[in-house]
Amino acid sequence: VSMSLGADGYSTDLIDPIQNARQAGTLPIASSGNSGVDTSSTPGNVYESVGVGATNSVDDVASYSGGEEINTSVDWGNGAPSSWPERYTVPDITAPGSNVNSSLPGGGYGFKSGTSMAAPHVSGVAALIISNSETSLTPDEIENSLETTAVDLNEDPTRQGMSGRLNASAAVET
Repeated sequence: VSMSLGADGYSTDLIDPIQNARQAGTLPIASSGNSGVDTSSTPGNVYESVGVGATNSVDDVASYSGGEEINTSVDWGNGAPSSWPERYTVPDITAPGSNVNSSLPGGGYGFKSGTSMAAPHVSGVAALIISNSETSLTPDEIENSLETTAVDLNEDPTRQGMSGRLNASAAVET
């Protein structure tokens, strides 16, 4: 599931739907938000989703790309499930998101930027991983393929994610 949407901060209303999707065998992939350093948006910051940040044409993390270390009890308060870790980092991974040629409302195409342009890249590669596999894959296995093959951009994890930038070719070959 590719979600190019977001509510600023921490919306507990989206925790159950994300958890239910993952438990049903779906990998929720969501943009991390466009408010820059030390920010993130929901559902990209829900622990069970794969939060996606954006890179630009020179393979740097885009300045607008959201990312932060989340202190679960402080940031989510009582709304956080007890199964979540005390701290975790958003995004999980980054992908191209600046000046992406995209369809536009009313027809035609144009160039758009944002983590909403990056999340579909990750979702598309997840679909390719699934179609290339001879067996059924769990959401954890798909996420592992995406993250273990990512390219480290030598940026802080709150910028590039714990994994780095999506490497489509390597992820599909795993």
